Amino acid sequence: MFAKGNIYFICIVFLLSLVVSKDCISAMGYTALIYSILWFLFDRFLWRIAPNKLKIYHIAGNWKGSIHYFFNEKNSTKKAEITIKQTYSSVEILMQTDESRSKSISTCWFFDEKKLFYIYITEPHFKVKLKNPPQYGGAKLTVFPQKDRLKIEYWTSSNTTGWIDLKRIK
Repeated sequence: MFAKGNIYFICIVFLLSLVVSKDCISAMGYTALIYSILWFLFDRFLWRIAPNKLKIYHIAGNWKGSIHYFFNEKNSTKKAEITIKQTYSSVEILMQTDESRSKSISTCWFFDEKKLFYIYITEPHFKVKLKNPPQYGGAKLTVFPQKDRLKIEYWTSSNTTGWIDLKRIK
């Protein structure tokens, strides 16, 4: 993520700061401050202006869908709501069902394949904790050309597998 352009930018800012402050230590401080402010603005907001040019997919928002799962030789379906929080450098996936909630722990984009892989932990609601204990899992989120649709294939530490079809809530 740290490209040549960033290094050139930092050098230019440093040299300008050195000319203004005439002190190497102060110039380093100004450079760090300016770069930190600009990185914060880019990471949180500016990348959303043209995410396609940056080869990143803007998937932040609220999503609704159905979970199709297979557990103990039984197929079933349930409703789910997912909230995706995203900056340029991070993605957080939060899911809520009638029995549990889950949260991503780690995420990794494979941009060329339009996929996001992530690890998550599921915390069941108190009323179902004995029959459905907390578990860890992995998932592969696929971004479709239609920007309002996602598919997640997942597996858990309790040997549950399945997929989730999602549509963006307007």
